[in-house]
Amino acid sequence: MRAIGLEFTMVVEETSSLTVAKLKALCVLNDLATSGKKSVLVNRLLEHGLGRSEVGLSGKKATKPKPSKKKAPEVIEEEFVMSLEDEDIATPKEDDCDDDEVVLQDVELVDDDFIDGEILDADIIYEDEEEEIATVVPIPRKSKQSVNPATLVDIIKRPQVAAILLTAMMLAAGGWWYINNQLDPFTGDPLKYGDEMKYSISEGELIATEGFLDLVLDNVETDDDICKIRLEYSGMGQTSIADGGGGELHSQSSMDRLGAVSVRGGQGGDWLAVEATNSFDFDEFKVQRHLRSPIPGSTACSESFASVSGSSELTITSWTELREQSSVANQVQWSLALESAYQGNMMSYGIGSLFGGLETIAPGFALLSQPVEVKELFANDLIDNDATGSNLGWDWRVIGIEKIGSESMWKITATHHDLESYCLGSASMTLWIGEDIPWAAKQTVDVVISGSDSNRAG
Repeated sequence: MRAIGLEFTMVVEETSSLTVAKLKALCVLNDLATSGKKSVLVNRLLEHGLGRSEVGLSGKKATKPKPSKKKAPEVIEEEFVMSLEDEDIATPKEDDCDDDEVVLQDVELVDDDFIDGEILDADIIYEDEEEEIATVVPIPRKSKQSVNPATLVDIIKRPQVAAILLTAMMLAAGGWWYINNQLDPFTGDPLKYGDEMKYSISEGELIATEGFLDLVLDNVETDDDICKIRLEYSGMGQTSIADGGGGELHSQSSMDRLGAVSVRGGQGGDWLAVEATNSFDFDEFKVQRHLRSPIPGSTACSESFASVSGSSELTITSWTELREQSSVANQVQWSLALESAYQGNMMSYGIGSLFGGLETIAPGFALLSQPVEVKELFANDLIDNDATGSNLGWDWRVIGIEKIGSESMWKITATHHDLESYCLGSASMTLWIGEDIPWAAKQTVDVVISGSDSNRAG
């Protein structure tokens, strides 16, 4: 609260010690008008030439003190000028009574009209009635305490605060995205009994030329001189690990190998093995056949081809011995519906698979026919950014992280070096692998089997 100081300076006009009756008597004696107040009579007598002592004033002229204006911090002075006059305030002298009697006697001798005394009330006279006293209106300063405190919304609306918050949000979002897209290194876990996975197959393609056609046409009887074949397919697939019951362990004294199945090997012996099954249902299956040139003496493969479409089903079952982790047996069952219906069943013991003898020349090549098992391909190698390794004839390298659906996966490329070394063709694949999935979550495969460099394509 601001303090306002007011100083009052009172200017009191000097008053005559004579009464009004005496002053009027003086006016009569000097042929002056007797009307007016006491101060008017005094001034009239002074103007007529009477001395100050004669009209009851002091010898020296009273000076009006000037009002003082004091400046003080935070204080506004207002000055009020007041003039007070009262006939009864003046203190009469000791000889006032005698003087009154003398004057009254003289008045009686001159004029009987002025014998009676006149009693007047004292009036307050302002010194300058025409001057308007300026009223100073103090202007209050803005106090910090009077301002309402800023709310959270007001603070956020400030450009500086908004810019800081926006920057912090961008950094937080970027940090969250970076952390969310980072994966911890891991090693593949072995499969467990009862594991299974369903997957889709799209844009599948297999090309075979020259003598390696037998790997594809072993169970297809045809009189055509086929020099090149191309298979294009898409559909659904399922892979699973059988969970054998206690009845499979009839030759065992304990149940510590529960889950394995009993299978007869090529020599007629029984083995405890892991049974893995891969089933394919190709609702789109297309076959392109290239024949030899009809020109006599020419062995060139014609550029023209015959194409036929249909559907196919394929089931591959493999048994792997528990102790040595070697292949005991493989079975392939297939059916093909093109222009005519075809079906077949192939059983092999020891090393062998869908690709027959090619697995003997290039071990690990059979991985292309099914989802890659992480533990089988990478063994105990750590899967981390820029990691590299080699196993089962495959050279692999981790090239980064990508999203598959809503999950982040390691992206890995692999090539089969044995096929290239033996000039048998080429095989490459790209895998997307997650820590909690025993198989590749997604894989692309590119295989070309050829008997000559001129026909081999990457």
